[in-house]
Amino acid sequence: MAKPAGPPPPVGGMGGAALDMDDQAGGAASFGDFFSGIKAAAWRLLNYATYYQMKERAGTVGKAVNGVLGSVRAAP
Repeated sequence: MAKPAGPPPPVGGMGGAALDMDDQAGGAASFGDFFSGIKAAAWRLLNYATYYQMKERAGTVGKAVNGVLGSVRAAP
C-alpha cells in the first residue's frame, strides 16, 4: 500500500517556499543586462510608433468603408 501524501505546501504566509524568492536577487547588474534593457526599450519605442501608424491606417479605411456603406444605404 502506498504511503499517504504529506501536508500541502503553505499558501501565502511567511514560509520560504511560499515567498518564491529568487536565489539571484540582489546581485549586481552586468553590462549585458544594461544593453538588453536598451534593446528592450528600443523595441517598445518601435512598437509604440507602429501602433499609432496602424491606428491611423485603420481610421482611413474606416472612413472609406463608412462612405461606401452610406451610399449603399442611400440607394433605393
